[in-house]
This record gives sequence, structure tokens and C-alpha cells, in this order.
Amino acid sequence: MSCLVDNSVLFDETNLATNKSVILDLSQTDRLSIQITVVSFTSTVLTPTVTLLESVDGINFTPISQLYFATQGVTIWHVDPIFSQFKKIWYRANGEESTFKIQINAHNDTITSFGGTITKVFGVS
Repeated sequence: MSCLVDNSVLFDETNLATNKSVILDLSQTDRLSIQITVVSFTSTVLTPTVTLLESVDGINFTPISQLYFATQGVTIWHVDPIFSQFKKIWYRANGEESTFKIQINAHNDTITSFGGTITKVFGVS
């Protein structure tokens, strides 16, 4: 049996033109889904991006997936199983403005009751 341990909206942005990131500590998580909803964006020179990175130490991150804002719509990333304890979701504006929302669903397969939310550290890197 699986338990939903976190169902959070990480970013809900309107016309965001600066970089923004969040680091997730997934030590109590077995599966993760990330939903990215792009409402609108400008793209004159470079396209805004969302990158998913992973790390075993929470400091040195390696990219594992990237979404370029090419059209409006919804993209869902499923991470199963989780090998590295830390994941970073990084929005890079590239000098453009975007309206978008990023939500996560994190599951633990070994517990049967809700155990709280996962640790999140927000930044501007």
C-alpha cells in the first residue's frame, strides 16, 4: 500500500522573469510525480526552461530532464524509483516572462498513514 506524503504546489507564478528553484529532500519518498502547467510565456531570444536535477549530497546536482517552454499545456514527469535523496527543480527565465504552475505528488510505499510533507528549500539559483 502506498501513502501520499506530499501534494504541494511549488510554484504558482504570473509573469515570472527571474530564476527560481526548490530542493526536495526525498529520503521518505519512493515515487514522485511533477506536473508542469505552462499558461503563457514570451520567447524573443531564449526559451524559459524547467530542469529536474538530482544529487546524493544535496550540493552537487546533475540534470536528468529538461522542459523547454515551446507551447502552452501540461507536462508530467514520473520519477520511479527514486535513487538519489535530493531533487532540484530549477526554473530558468532566460530573460523572458512566464506564467506557470508546478505541483508535486510524492508517495511512500512502506507507510500506510500520512506522515507529513517532504522538506523543501527554496532558492534563486
